[in-house]
Amino acid sequence: MLGDLIGGQLVVERLWAHSACTVAHNPAVRHTGPDVSPAILFVVGLASAGAPGPAQSSPPPGPSTGAVDYDASAATVDVGAILGEPNRAYLQARGRLVAHPDAGAAALLDRIDAVPPPAAAERKRLFDVLAEIGGLAVAARIADELRHACAAESSDHGKFMAIDQWRPLLRDQGANGQTAVASLVSDRELPVAVRAVLLDDLVDLTPDQTVPDLLVLAGRGHVELRRQFARSLRRRLRGHPALQTAVLAALDTELEAADPPRLAAIIGLRAAIEGGIDDAFIARLAALANDEARAFGVRVASVRALVTQAALPAAQTALLAVATAALPIEEQADEILAWLALPALSAQQAGTLVRTHRLEHSQTPRLVGIAWAHVEVRGDLWLEPALEDPWPEVRAAALARVATPCSRRIVARVGTLVGKVTAGADADATVQRAAVDALGRCADDAAFGLLRGMLDDDSVAQELSAEAARELARHFGERGADAVAKRLAARPERGYARRLAQALRYSSTPTERVRETLCAWTREGGEVGSAAAASLAVLYGDAASCEG
Repeated sequence: MLGDLIGGQLVVERLWAHSACTVAHNPAVRHTGPDVSPAILFVVGLASAGAPGPAQSSPPPGPSTGAVDYDASAATVDVGAILGEPNRAYLQARGRLVAHPDAGAAALLDRIDAVPPPAAAERKRLFDVLAEIGGLAVAARIADELRHACAAESSDHGKFMAIDQWRPLLRDQGANGQTAVASLVSDRELPVAVRAVLLDDLVDLTPDQTVPDLLVLAGRGHVELRRQFARSLRRRLRGHPALQTAVLAALDTELEAADPPRLAAIIGLRAAIEGGIDDAFIARLAALANDEARAFGVRVASVRALVTQAALPAAQTALLAVATAALPIEEQADEILAWLALPALSAQQAGTLVRTHRLEHSQTPRLVGIAWAHVEVRGDLWLEPALEDPWPEVRAAALARVATPCSRRIVARVGTLVGKVTAGADADATVQRAAVDALGRCADDAAFGLLRGMLDDDSVAQELSAEAARELARHFGERGADAVAKRLAARPERGYARRLAQALRYSSTPTERVRETLCAWTREGGEVGSAAAASLAVLYGDAASCEG
């Protein structure tokens, strides 16, 4: 039945009929909204018709209260007062307009729609009072103002500044604001980034009892809106166990009925909700991940969800089944499934599969990269074949296995990878960085000499020189920290000096020379001084001091 309602016009007609009842008393109130998503309108229609929204700061439109002689003329005078009178008179006039919502809304709208129209500041003041009166029709007018304000701005920053004037008024409408916000979210004339912000408001405005109905939006619309919906829903559920339970139950229902494109999104959404993983869901994920008849996107989403729970025995069993079934690789789908599942397996299980299928010799670089984490390395000849591989991912993965104790042959070979390509260094920046990291892990005299030399080598990119400084500070104790401090004290170019000052915060054993050098730059100020002060705070905490 839900799908039938979403697919037809019945929802739209009923929802806007509800809104029309509110605006019938005043022809000046009109809403010329865009083509509205039936899915959004369905959710908002349920919430507006069946559940109260957040408490409002004032009563909704209804029969006028107070003195019987408060008429359109009096309301018009009060509208003039809120535009021109000082604080006390303004507050009194505002109070009377709100206390007589029928006459007040009519007078406010007459002034808003007058020719010539009010100035921008006056218009906003009028809408502030109108928003306090509230109602579906008022919310629709505020939405129109937001839409027009956004369209009038050319820059992204300007658009966000414009809508931020009107969003609080819509949020203050509570349940009455849902219909208007939904129409904005579905307005394709608005930038997607703006619609995403408004979608966050829509999730916030939805009463608890109808939040599960919002799941009709899961897996639908622009990809950025899908992501925003998932983020907003997770935040809304945080700290609300009863609501979370209701949403998880609704998601389980959706899992049974959703078509493949939506099913993948719903799996990811359920897995991302805090507390959403239980034994029953893991069993369902295992079945989906290992079902070759399922759409590939659904299987991938299921494996990704299992990976987030890889510490659980049931998830390990399911992932092992996925990886085992995918090997040996026969098609690209097998490669991707194995690539997702293998890193989440225990070292023993992954190592067994790597050795059984000799994945270090695979034709797929992603799997070779994973295999290098499990390949046995001995002697000093194992690295050379990996460095000859044409794929940078494979070369970087092999370098990640380099660790102390390192032979002089390996240290020297790794050192040749860093520098200018014309001098024989590796052509890929990722591989060069992996080589610097490997020298740091070697942590011996030969590696120290190479890293220290990089601090003064103009052929080494500045970012890699800074990485060498970090490795020296991390792995080489006092002599590493002093080497970096000495280079910083030599007053290099400021951009590089800032990087060196930042590198010193990683010092495993900071020395007096380190402290003095950082203090000297801190006293000088500027961008290098700020970086030096931050490093002092990391190294010495509350005891950081440059006095004396």
